[in-house]
Amino acid sequence: MKSCLICKQNVEAFLPYKNGLASFSALTRALNIVGSDVENFHCPHCCSTDRERHLFIYLSFVPELLAGLAGARILHFAPETYLSALIVNQKPLEYIKADLHSRSADVQTINLQEIGYPDGYFDVVIANHVLEHVNDDRLAIAEVARVLRPGGHAILQTPYSAILPSSVTEFTAPSETTRELLFGQSDHARLYGLDVFSRIEQSGLRFIGGHHAQLDIAIDSALYGVNKEEPFFLFQK
Repeated sequence: MKSCLICKQNVEAFLPYKNGLASFSALTRALNIVGSDVENFHCPHCCSTDRERHLFIYLSFVPELLAGLAGARILHFAPETYLSALIVNQKPLEYIKADLHSRSADVQTINLQEIGYPDGYFDVVIANHVLEHVNDDRLAIAEVARVLRPGGHAILQTPYSAILPSSVTEFTAPSETTRELLFGQSDHARLYGLDVFSRIEQSGLRFIGGHHAQLDIAIDSALYGVNKEEPFFLFQK
């Protein structure tokens, strides 16, 4: 029996992403990508994903960050339904939901590579599994750093290979077949390597997150359907 942290229901099993690990190429599997738990992806009751459940866990174990959402200006890319509700409950001063291709009236159309807000405007920027999709991630990261106030926080979860020294980006015309073989998904523009943390820190953001053990998170990751190998990508300006 497993348990969903979001809908608070017990489940026999979480549902896989597509066909789980079998959906990915042998190369992708060999690279041991750290990211979503593709075998325990969707909750069968509320349809929450493991990446959303994982942020719930991380926020609950960094209480000062969750409390800091109250009265804050927050920019949230590709906003997840339940995470958005959690944020709204904290009563932020301003909460901007954003997406490159907005399909909802309450979500602004904003390109992560060109955020139309002044320098230092936001206290928190959230982009949960977004950076791997953008064409120019260095520009996107620089934009995140620009719109954050000094001392502000960025949550920038993204898949990466723990055995790949350097990130791999496809600079040629996109090929769905190539991207699926190399990156695991046809809409991913790159696969980050172990340089992902220094790559983000080059923009002036400092990594202050870490893995479960580093953050004193003692939970049964199998019970809650999250990947314990995925660190909290928490950065501070």
